[in-house]
Amino acid sequence: MKLFVGLLNVMMTVAFLLSVAVQYNDPDPLAWITIYGLASALCVAFALGRLRWWYALVTSVTALLWAASLLPAFWGLVSTAEIFESLGMKTAPVEHAREFGGLVTVAAWMMFIAFYQRHLDSEASSVDRIDQ
Repeated sequence: MKLFVGLLNVMMTVAFLLSVAVQYNDPDPLAWITIYGLASALCVAFALGRLRWWYALVTSVTALLWAASLLPAFWGLVSTAEIFESLGMKTAPVEHAREFGGLVTVAAWMMFIAFYQRHLDSEASSVDRIDQ
């Protein structure tokens, strides 16, 4: 299980770093570079065994709240096909839907590593109690 999670984490780290790299032409790049950069940094901390689980949890909740704030800008205005049919900026609702997808991806992975790290931490503390 740890190997599988580790491989997924590497994939997500690369995805988040690529997301940082493509933000240079965004109208508000700093916000997106920040959230994707933070997600990639937390993935690296997780891989190194240095993640504080609640950092990832706070990042997850932040991304979810941000994603929820985007819902009115696209919900019911775009189809799934419109979101994926071209890589370029089409319309504001399509762009908001794509941003929503990125934020939900960050939220989901951060939530997963937060709970996985918490599980690892509780296992380690129970072993420490047994050794005492």
